[in-house]
Amino acid sequence: MHKKFKPLKKHILIGVISLLFIASCSTKKNTFVGRNFHNLTSKYNILYNGNIALENGLKELQNQYQDNFWEILPVEPLKIDEDPDIKIPKDSEDEEQSKTPFEIAEEKAVKTIQKHGMFIDGVEYNKQVDAAYLLLGKARYYSQRFVPALEAFDFLLKTFQNDNLSNDLRIWKAKTQVRLQSEERGIKTLRNLIHNNDIKEKTKEDAHTALAMAYMAIDSTRLAMRQLELATQTAYDKSQHARNLFILGQLYRKEGSLDTSSMRFQDIIDFKKAPEKYKMQAYFEKVKNITDSTDYSALKQQLKDMIKVYENKKYLGELYYYLARINFKDKEDSLAIKHLTQSTHASGITPFQMGLSYELAGNYYFDKSQYVKSGAYYDSTLATAADLNTKRIRKLRRKRKSMDELIQYETILQKNDSILRLVAMPEDARRAFFQTYIDKLKKKAEIEAIQKENAERMNNSGGTETLTGVMPDNGNSGSWYFYSSQTVGYGKSSFKRIWGNRPLQDNWRLSSENGKEAITDEQTKTTDPNASLKAMTEAKKLDIDAYLNAVPKDPKVIQKLREEN
Repeated sequence: MHKKFKPLKKHILIGVISLLFIASCSTKKNTFVGRNFHNLTSKYNILYNGNIALENGLKELQNQYQDNFWEILPVEPLKIDEDPDIKIPKDSEDEEQSKTPFEIAEEKAVKTIQKHGMFIDGVEYNKQVDAAYLLLGKARYYSQRFVPALEAFDFLLKTFQNDNLSNDLRIWKAKTQVRLQSEERGIKTLRNLIHNNDIKEKTKEDAHTALAMAYMAIDSTRLAMRQLELATQTAYDKSQHARNLFILGQLYRKEGSLDTSSMRFQDIIDFKKAPEKYKMQAYFEKVKNITDSTDYSALKQQLKDMIKVYENKKYLGELYYYLARINFKDKEDSLAIKHLTQSTHASGITPFQMGLSYELAGNYYFDKSQYVKSGAYYDSTLATAADLNTKRIRKLRRKRKSMDELIQYETILQKNDSILRLVAMPEDARRAFFQTYIDKLKKKAEIEAIQKENAERMNNSGGTETLTGVMPDNGNSGSWYFYSSQTVGYGKSSFKRIWGNRPLQDNWRLSSENGKEAITDEQTKTTDPNASLKAMTEAKKLDIDAYLNAVPKDPKVIQKLREEN
C-alpha cells in the first residue's frame, strides 16, 4: 500500500508548490518572488518587444519624412496631420496584423500596466511600470494623439517618483504641451528644469532643444536661437545636433548674418558624425550665402570634386545646380547654363530640384531680355511643380502670364531684324549666307537618311546587316571605301534618296525651276496624291533662288518692317 500511494503523494506535493508559487506571484501581494517575477517578465519580455516596436515606428517616420531645405527646418522632424484619422480598436486577425508599430508599442505598455502592475496601498512595487507609462506616452505622441499622451505623462509624474525618468518625463510633457498649442506651459516646465543644476548634460541638451522648439512655435526667433546655441554645446544626439546647427545657419541668414550662417554650416561639414543629408545640404547652403565680395573659389572646387565621387550620384542634380549659381556669380554664364542642363538631365533628380534648375535658367534669360527662352524655361518649371498653390509657384505663374505680350513682341522683332539684316547684305554675301544654310540642311538630311536606312536594314536582318557608311569587318580594315562594292551600293542608294536623279554635269547641286530633279524614285512610286507637292516643298528648301526671291525689295515693305520694329 505504501508503494502504491507514493507517486500520488509526489504529484500532490508538486501541485501544492505550484499553487504556492502562483499565489506568491499575485499582483495583489507584495512578496519577493512576486516582485521579481513581474519585474523581469515586464522588462525582458513585454516592454522589450514594445520598445522594439517603438524604434521600428520611428524608423518608418524618418524614412517617410522629407525635409524642405528651402524653408526653415522644424526642430523636431515630425509631420503633423491637420485632420488625423480617428483610431478604432482592432479585433479581427487581419486587423491585428495591420497594426502600426506605435499601436503595438502602446498595446505592450498597457499589457505591462494591467497584468504586471503591483500597485498596493498607494505604492507601485513593479519598477517597470513607470517605464511602461513612458512608452505609452511616447507611442501616443508619435501617433499624434497628444491629449492621451499628456494624460500618461501627467499620471506618471504625479504617481511615481523615479528620479531617473522624471526629468525626461518633464521634457516629453513640455513637448506635448507645445503640440497642443499650450506653449507657455511647456516653456515654464522646461525653464524650471534647466535651472536645476543637478540634471545630466544629455538631459540639458534635450531640454534646450525642446525649449527652442517651443520658442519657434510662438515665433520668438531670437530666444529660439539662444536655446539652439546652448543645445549645440554638447552632441549626445548626433542627428539632432546636426539639425540644430542647420537651423541656426538658416536663422542667421534670415537675419542677414551671412558670415555667422556660413560658420554654422561649416560646423556641420566638420562634424564627422553628422548624417550625410545634413552634411551635403550644408555645402549647398554655403552657396546660398555667397555675395559678390565672397571668395568662393574653394567652395566651387569642392563642388567639382564632389561631382566626381560616385557615391554622390543621387546629388548630381543639386551639385550641378549650385555650381551653376557660383558660375553666374563668377560671370561664367555659358558654363552656368551648361551645368543647369546637366542638372535637369541628372539621374535621380527630384521634380522640385528640376523645377529650380529650369527657373534659374529662366531668370537668367529674363534678365537678358530674351523672353522667348525665358518663357520656355518657366513653362518647364510650372510643368514640374507638384503643388501649384505654393507662394513661389503662384508668383512665377503671374510673372509668366505677364510675359505673353513681351514674347509676342520679341518674336516679331527677331523675325523683322533677321529680314532687315538680309536686306542690308550685299548680293554676294546674301547668296553665300543662304548657300551655307542649304548645305546644313542637306548634311542633316543625309545623316537622317543613313540612320533611317541603317535602322531598316538592322530590323530586316535581325541586327546582322553591315551599316551604311561603316566599313564591313572583312579582315581588311585598311581597305579604301570604294573597294567595297557593298558600301558603294549603300552610298549610291543614300545619294539617290537625298538628291534624286541628277545628271552628270557642272553645278549638279542646283535644282531646276520646277525642282523635278529633286524627286526620288521612291517618291515617284508612291500612291500618295500629295507626294508631288511634298517633293516640291522639299526641293524648294534646297533651292537658293527661292530664298533670294523671298527677301523683300519693295521700299514700302522694308519701311513697314522698320516701323513695326
